Amino acid sequence: MTSVPTFFNWNLFARRFGFALIVGLGVLAATVATSSPAYAQLGRIRGNITYKEKVDGQAVPKSDVEILILRKDIKGVWKTKTDKKGEYFFSVPLFGFYVVTAHGKGLTARSSALFKLEQDQQEISLEVYPGEGTLPTDEEILTRASTPNSGAPRQPTKEEIEAYEKEKAEYDRIAKENEKIKADFEEMKKHFEAGLAMDQQKNYDGAVKEYKQAVSLDNTQHAVFGNMSQAMFNLGATKFNAKDREGACALFKEAGPAGEKAAELYSGGTQPAGKTIDPNVTSNYKVFAARAYALVGQYCGDGSALEKATQLYLTASELQTDPKKKHDLRVKLGEMYFSAGLIDKAVETYRGILTEDPANLDASFNLGVALTSDPSKAAECVKLFELVADKAAPTDPHKAQAAEFAKTMKEAARPSGPGGKKK
Repeated sequence: MTSVPTFFNWNLFARRFGFALIVGLGVLAATVATSSPAYAQLGRIRGNITYKEKVDGQAVPKSDVEILILRKDIKGVWKTKTDKKGEYFFSVPLFGFYVVTAHGKGLTARSSALFKLEQDQQEISLEVYPGEGTLPTDEEILTRASTPNSGAPRQPTKEEIEAYEKEKAEYDRIAKENEKIKADFEEMKKHFEAGLAMDQQKNYDGAVKEYKQAVSLDNTQHAVFGNMSQAMFNLGATKFNAKDREGACALFKEAGPAGEKAAELYSGGTQPAGKTIDPNVTSNYKVFAARAYALVGQYCGDGSALEKATQLYLTASELQTDPKKKHDLRVKLGEMYFSAGLIDKAVETYRGILTEDPANLDASFNLGVALTSDPSKAAECVKLFELVADKAAPTDPHKAQAAEFAKTMKEAARPSGPGGKKK
């Protein structure tokens, strides 16, 4: 409801946006995992490792078994482990001759036959038994491995060696890039969480710095931009109340674009499996931007920002799926118009809401306030204030205000008697 412009430090809903980050993290993790260009010459070796306590015992999946993959025709060594289901998976260059060995502490090392990887995927499963845990040398494993039906491996040509080395260099480059992405991601997450903690403590200056650090590491996270917009607005409100208008305006001018960026990233991003774009989240981000632009227009000398705020509030209202919240956002738009001195637009906005929702007490009260400057609308004002006084909840502070306003306006409209006294 409209009142004398007062700036409040809006509390940050850290839990909510913490959850949004977790969703974002899932998206980012998937992006990292699939960001490397696909290798036309890569194949996959996968399989299951089972364990038998005795030769005639029951085979069960074995986790944490060391997997050693050796290439014989061109030297190559790869290592991985089985997962909780006893499964492993690894990508290696196609058309090479390989041996897979399963080994580990307390196990007898078991190796596959030598095989040529000629298709996208080759399954090599092995069975292991209790043992001393010793592992033969790479040379011993390759020597013992039987030769595949396709014949003994030929020596690679110079061109094949060069192609392999080129592939390996690219593979290593991508792996290094992915390591950097992972490291940057963890650092970004650390700064984001530090920002949330500072927001909880109302240390908005520190929160803004942490969010900016997070953005410098990853500028694709909508939750970071959304929380940063909130913190900038809160810090700007604090400065405004401390009479630092210049500092406040600088922050409001940053908060608006940050909120818009959050909406853009969320609505245009990829959601995790089973999740869809929630228009209400996009709406909330646009509101973050709208309220910042509104203050820029009212107090920072940029009239064009009011038009931007108007469009954002209208779009946010359209996106909202809750009818009440739709009207609440249009009430905020009316309040912005009123605070900016655009009374006619405020009146038009409130009347539009009441056409759709005659019982909207916020719009009724604000319309009454907006019409008080027009003496010809005094009767309508009284009617609106009496409605709010009658229907508003006892805890609504505007209930008492509306009753007082209605009484005052009635007295002002009462004809004067002899000596100028009201009858």
